Amino acid sequence: MIKHFIRGIILFLLVNIVFAIVPASIDRNNIQVGQTFTLNIDVSNTNGTPEIDTLRNNFDILGTSNSSQMSIINGHMNSQKSIMVTLSPKNPGKQQIPAIKVGNDVTNPITIDVSKTPQSIIPKGDTKSQVFIDVSLDSSSTYVNVPVVYSLKLYFTVPLNNLSMANFDIPDAQIKPLGKNTQYQSKYHGKAYEVIEQKLLITPNKIGTTAIPPARISGLIMDRNPNNFFTAPSNFNIQSKPLTINVLSVPGKNPQALLAKKLNVTDSWSVNLESITIGQPVTRTITIVATGVPYNLIPELKLDTPKGVNSYPDKTLTDTSVVDDNLIGQKTFKTVYIPTSTGIIKFPETKIKWWDINKKVEKTEVLESKTYTVLTDGKKPAASSNVATTPKKPVKTAFKWWKYLVIAIVLCMIALTIAVIIKRRFGLNRRTTQQDYNLLKKAIHDKDIKALNHALVALASSYTNKKIYTISDIKELTNNQTLHEIIDKLNLALYKGYPFDEFDSLLEQINILSRGKKAKKAELLKNLYPE
Repeated sequence: MIKHFIRGIILFLLVNIVFAIVPASIDRNNIQVGQTFTLNIDVSNTNGTPEIDTLRNNFDILGTSNSSQMSIINGHMNSQKSIMVTLSPKNPGKQQIPAIKVGNDVTNPITIDVSKTPQSIIPKGDTKSQVFIDVSLDSSSTYVNVPVVYSLKLYFTVPLNNLSMANFDIPDAQIKPLGKNTQYQSKYHGKAYEVIEQKLLITPNKIGTTAIPPARISGLIMDRNPNNFFTAPSNFNIQSKPLTINVLSVPGKNPQALLAKKLNVTDSWSVNLESITIGQPVTRTITIVATGVPYNLIPELKLDTPKGVNSYPDKTLTDTSVVDDNLIGQKTFKTVYIPTSTGIIKFPETKIKWWDINKKVEKTEVLESKTYTVLTDGKKPAASSNVATTPKKPVKTAFKWWKYLVIAIVLCMIALTIAVIIKRRFGLNRRTTQQDYNLLKKAIHDKDIKALNHALVALASSYTNKKIYTISDIKELTNNQTLHEIIDKLNLALYKGYPFDEFDSLLEQINILSRGKKAKKAELLKNLYPE
């Protein structure tokens, strides 16, 4: 049994080594029986030809075409070659486009949902229409400021030209195009039509019934015979049926609440360990995906930053798309945190309240709290006011004669330590400070932000008795607001890759502080040794 298991694993690994995955995608997700869609196979990195005959079981293959694109990005030339296959599903239900062999490689399988062909949408008594319009809504009811998806489809069996759409206006709603129009083929009662589809977002802003007027399209019907120069094109002017939307008031007590059909929230941290060190960046990424609303209706997150931590929020990433006729809004929040002191830091939990449109009930998504222990060297926590300590009760012990000897040794060690500190402070401090200043100037000259970070910490340490761990600690030593802003920009450059060009300004501010320190020292000497 074990031998068969091991043999299966080896075969699986060999298959994955031999067959590389060729990217494949489709241009449409909402497909009906008799309609067409395009399968796009990227053959840029393979020399084989797709074996598309395997598709004939569930699909009609209506044609293939090649596409080639070239682009130059950052001086590098990139080329993309694709093979596009036009397909039409034979049966309704869940269908799979299987993995297709391309030389020694295979494409990724794709699963699609195929719906049944609806009843004829051609107006009654006009079954021979050459051009007609069909419109539909993804929902007949919604809430104030929550959009619905309006689909407009133009069907035609003859060549058209000079297409134009009359002004389409709704007094109590906003209208916005959703993506580019798509073109495909569709069959009704055995008759093939070309279809141009455009989706619109209609956002009602008034409670009650919102009337959507008919869509009106006009143009020219061209003669199919290219040799007939004498037949003039005929005009056409058609319109769709009107629709209505039932607009409800925002439920609950909060008019700014997030309304959605479905909400998915993910929260991830770049460091999952229980302890981190001072200056170690930690990135938090929160992604909110709301079904039924665009991204602009997803509220901004208000996250509390613990004491002893600097936070650097990144630009919010947003996106609105349509998947299977569902509007999908997405926002991604990313923040970099840098601890500046030791101890326990706790990021509190965050609650996101929203209203489920389908179930008509308020729900709450909870982002769990996160706790880190901040260390100095990654091993032992340093003393900090953030960490609560429990005082120990004194324990009485019997007097020992050697206690005097221990006390004497300790006193000698303290005296020796003080002597070393005095010697370092008054004998070597000037030389060490000058060396750190020279390293700072060299880092500025080389425009090396990492070396500049170390040089700043070293230079600041030589000017104070306090322990300096990060450049953010320097801000506590001075009230120089310009220097504070430069340090913040340097932090962003170090931990988030932002550009930094304040080298000369930084050196100027350091020199100003140095001159101020020397002036104070000269004034002190003058008072000690008056003339």
